[in-house]
Amino acid sequence: MLRLRIINFLFAMLLLSIPALVLQPPGDEYLYYSDFPAYYSSAKLIAQHRSADVYKPDLVKQEAKKHFWIPDRVVFVAEPPYAMPLVIPLSFLSPRIAHNLCTFVAIAAIAVSLLILADVLTLTNRGTLLLMCLVAISGPFVECIRHNKPTPFLLLGFCLCLFWLKRANNYNAAAASLLCLIKPHELFSFFGFLFGARKYSVLCFTAAFTSLIACLSMSVFGLDAWTNYLGVLSDVSHHPEIVGIQVMPTLKGQLYRLHVNESFANQISFVFFFLSVLGSYLIARRFREDRRYWKVGATIGSLLGFIFLTHAHGYDLILVIPAVAVIIEQARIHGNRSLLLAAWSTVAAFSLPLYILIHYVYMVAYDSVLNVHFALLAMLTVVAVRYAHQLGDFQKPRVNLPKPLPAYASYSGQRS
Repeated sequence: MLRLRIINFLFAMLLLSIPALVLQPPGDEYLYYSDFPAYYSSAKLIAQHRSADVYKPDLVKQEAKKHFWIPDRVVFVAEPPYAMPLVIPLSFLSPRIAHNLCTFVAIAAIAVSLLILADVLTLTNRGTLLLMCLVAISGPFVECIRHNKPTPFLLLGFCLCLFWLKRANNYNAAAASLLCLIKPHELFSFFGFLFGARKYSVLCFTAAFTSLIACLSMSVFGLDAWTNYLGVLSDVSHHPEIVGIQVMPTLKGQLYRLHVNESFANQISFVFFFLSVLGSYLIARRFREDRRYWKVGATIGSLLGFIFLTHAHGYDLILVIPAVAVIIEQARIHGNRSLLLAAWSTVAAFSLPLYILIHYVYMVAYDSVLNVHFALLAMLTVVAVRYAHQLGDFQKPRVNLPKPLPAYASYSGQRS
């Protein structure tokens, strides 16, 4: 069994590495858009006992220039202080080796996540291979690897959480969800679903673990680091052009493309984000007795929350992989063509090369009014909410057979 899992992992690594490495730019061209220089420079600052300077973009860029040729762009870190210890090992390596290691670890995290997801959904070998191939040729996967983002760790934590929720192991599910706290806002809606499903133990364990990690990070990084971190978030909200909100596949990105006032767009997106968490909670109340509630949470909780996020890029869409996989699986079981059409249309739009044409040509070069990726995700979310009852526990339809006649009735009939 262990040997088979190792073979599956190696095959997944090979399959995912081909498009990720082939589409990597040559030389140091990745410095134009990758966040690796920011993480590497932050690791160097932490090693120099300058943890509070991690959230000062000017000092981070100054440190980055010692190790990289940095083009004229902003270099900063937006992850919370309790997540920064993950980058400390990079300070002991050279920039080239550290970059290759980050790429390898990210691909490995996604490979393990897909194998766990296949186990959770009990996919066949053919289904697992199809899942890997679709992810390997998807635009969000390639973007995630090219930008050296920590999103693969969120996907790994999300899939592990679903794995343990299926087995009703709340303690391990809470421990797995800690990886999701690297970007906690991206799974707020899922946590709201767990609250509505009365999985209080998972939430309590997660809150306890988070409080412990936050206290430890406070003792290591100090209060100044947290203050500077909140300052970075404030700067990003006041200068949205830094992170390119217009191309985000969210409601906020669509509003910015319609040239809505920034302050008004921020308020609308925040209100809808709150409503998405509330909607996940209310939907979960219907499925709290369903033994496969976690399937509904993996779809509604992630989709409903993602499209209304105030900050989410295309590479963050790998977190929607479990949702799409569940929708396709359940739609095939129930023969729901609407779900299948919505799911496969979304998969096709996010696959290469169509993703490049939509994102870089239609939305960036031509500055289109319609945010195509947001529109497709919104359509998929609406259809998933409409057929949410088919995403949970599946029961075979009952066949009404005629009741057998009593023994005395057949006897009396023969006698007459």
